[in-house]
Amino acid sequence: MNRQPIAKISVGASGSVGLILAAPGEQYREQDGDQPPAGRVNAAEEASKAKDWPRAAELWEELRHEFPGHSRYWGKAGEACCEAGLIDAAEQLLAEALTLFPNDPWVRYFYATVARRRKDWPAYLSRAERLRDDFPDLPLGWAEVADALSALGRRQEAKALRAATALRFPDEFWPNFWAAWEDAQSADAAGAVEVWSRLLDRFPGQASVVGALEEARTAAASPQPTGRGIAGAAPVMSIDDGEYRCPTDLADTEILPKRVIVLGSCLSSAWPAVIEDRFSGCVAEHFLINNAAQLPADPPSPAATYDFQLIQIPLRQLLNEHTYFGLPYSDPTAFERLFDAVCGRLTDMLHDLMRWNQAHGVLTFVCNFLVPQQNPMGRLLPRYDLRNFVYFIEKLNEALGGELQQYENAYLFDFDQIVSTYGRRYLQDDAVWTISHGSALADTDFEQDTGRLEPLERVSRYYPLATHKLIHCACTELVAMVRTIRQADMVKLVLVDLDDTMWRGVAAEEAEASSMSREGWPLGLAEALLFLKKRGILLGIVSKNDEDRARAIWQRIYGNLIPLEVFAVRKINWQPKADNIEAILREMNLLPKSVLFIDDNPVERAAVKAAFPDIRVLGPNPYLWRRILLWAPETQVAAITTESAARTEMVQKQVERETQRKKLSREDFLASLEVTARLGEIASTVDGRFARALELINKTNQFNTTGKRWTQQEFAAFFRDGGRCFVLDVTDRFTAYGIVGVLLVAGNQIAQFVMSCRVVGMDVEIAAVAGVLQAMTARGAREIHASLVHTSANLLCRDLWERCGFLPAGAEQYQRIADPPLAAPAHIAFRLDPAPQPALSAAE
Repeated sequence: MNRQPIAKISVGASGSVGLILAAPGEQYREQDGDQPPAGRVNAAEEASKAKDWPRAAELWEELRHEFPGHSRYWGKAGEACCEAGLIDAAEQLLAEALTLFPNDPWVRYFYATVARRRKDWPAYLSRAERLRDDFPDLPLGWAEVADALSALGRRQEAKALRAATALRFPDEFWPNFWAAWEDAQSADAAGAVEVWSRLLDRFPGQASVVGALEEARTAAASPQPTGRGIAGAAPVMSIDDGEYRCPTDLADTEILPKRVIVLGSCLSSAWPAVIEDRFSGCVAEHFLINNAAQLPADPPSPAATYDFQLIQIPLRQLLNEHTYFGLPYSDPTAFERLFDAVCGRLTDMLHDLMRWNQAHGVLTFVCNFLVPQQNPMGRLLPRYDLRNFVYFIEKLNEALGGELQQYENAYLFDFDQIVSTYGRRYLQDDAVWTISHGSALADTDFEQDTGRLEPLERVSRYYPLATHKLIHCACTELVAMVRTIRQADMVKLVLVDLDDTMWRGVAAEEAEASSMSREGWPLGLAEALLFLKKRGILLGIVSKNDEDRARAIWQRIYGNLIPLEVFAVRKINWQPKADNIEAILREMNLLPKSVLFIDDNPVERAAVKAAFPDIRVLGPNPYLWRRILLWAPETQVAAITTESAARTEMVQKQVERETQRKKLSREDFLASLEVTARLGEIASTVDGRFARALELINKTNQFNTTGKRWTQQEFAAFFRDGGRCFVLDVTDRFTAYGIVGVLLVAGNQIAQFVMSCRVVGMDVEIAAVAGVLQAMTARGAREIHASLVHTSANLLCRDLWERCGFLPAGAEQYQRIADPPLAAPAHIAFRLDPAPQPALSAAE
């Protein structure tokens, strides 16, 4: 009996099975006669293993011509030609091989795969059935027939055939795996655990089963729906209030504040206790600012020790009841004058409260004001009118947001929106207190009301309060904002499947796929992806599908609403998704930990996770995807730079550039690029280029000489101490990449160099170092040092300093003398623009 080939098997959304022989050469029956040198065979095998199909086709063809009696070389040559896109050559070669070796199952298998590659599904089914009928003891033939049936949309027949195949081959793993997969799809979470557990007992240690079982157990451990459920549906898992606005699904590392300070009125007095309870080891201080004219020069602890400060401005100090109680409703201009006066007081008070931010660069969040729950004049009166204090406070919040734009390292903390999300009635005091109080309801005044003729209960007996819970949720939001500012675990690329992900169901099986397939959560997901693109996150498609068919379906479903070109990369084919993702990571120079993969299929998610343990995945619940994508701090940004907004187009040009690279020698390729590089100097955090420099230095992993992340407060201190920041701007004939490099210089030390992977291979890093050395020499440096700290990700830059003429000088240090100067590469038009007179900000 012939043996089953070693294979990798994956399933598409339609249920189609893809098999790639991992080492089919080991399975062929060698013919008698001359044997080629083992080295030549190994070289051909390595080319196939590396998926260098043009090279593999060349090597196997040579072996086939020299040793025509070996069926193995015919089959491997046909496979390589097919994978290299030489479909007609593969068809002709394998048809001839069938006449020479009619009893070789592997030649017939490769002949069937040519039809699969052509997407000629009737021919694929016919050839697969011939393989199965001629070699009924080979499980692979039965699997290919099931695959062909799925591709033709005959899923029930495919499912029945997989079950029959498992019964026919009880000791073969893959037929039983796919039968179990079909059973698990139609079972609830507990049933799926049982299915995979039984299979693991029969086939111990199989990684594919272990992964599927772990996912099923996770699902089964989640709260289950009450009452009548839906077979195969994802388990119900209620979203906790603490997770709702700030999902943690994409967080890999934890950020815990060590010291914070809250400046505010009695409204904020409870915050420090909640913060310390929420974040173990955190010290939270409170500075009461009721009627405080001015803050002291320095905070209670050294400014550098604070992760952030939270400022809550008392509304009553801006809008005292004496200012508006007597205003007649018939005089709208009086309310306009009042609003202008309140805005003036807000400007002055904010200036005073931002003293530590301006003096020390402390990261600052400023609470906005709680908007009243109803128009105090009544529901039927004009809504958008300053006489309505709902609108009055909304406009005041808008004015506060505008004022904050004048400050560095400061952000609006939308406390009003947080309270609105979780329920104003559970915190806000305007059901009892004046509008101007604008605070949280509490039982603190109860003792003054105990002597009434008719006894009262505490206020919380009439108005159920959740003050502690709401402050807890607000603290979670603060840390989410810190995560985004520090760019912790940032997602750089989102990859999505198509079927049952970008639209409902398997569109290829629908007679008429239409825009109705996108209604509801699919369109919500699509819109979320567009928002991510505008933030600077790259998008991609990884789908097992016929590309032409998928494009036609996309056009019918989304039309011109969302062009496919918004996705920077598209891999729509029948290859294993892990292989496609590997190619994408290589093309884009990204690490798996920077990528999020969304797929409805648990087997596909498990396979990708097994191949790339650091990649993040979402599934199977589409009702959660949009919220996670839009609200998780790992997909948000503190600012949108020109470079991030144009990132998709830049990456597409990068791919075009890399395609050109393969056609030319390195020298000719570099000469053809028409590269221009400009090295400019940033002397302060107020420089318009600083936001991009901070983004780049905190997102870059692979070309980062130390791996250090920076806060804006640290940068302010760096500039204050005489540090210099150089930024590299690059353009070639394909595109303008914008700022792609940052070099930090302290005295005669190059402290850090980071550079985007988009320009790796163009030698612009040499030009950047040459420019920095020139600028340092101009200020008197004669012996220049540079730092290099090995991280798990920065292999790309570990030889940088040697390439620039530096020599090792102790642990993590390199040095060189200024003369002779380092020259920029000849193919780069280079310019240096140093800043002769640094202009520091107030904090610097």
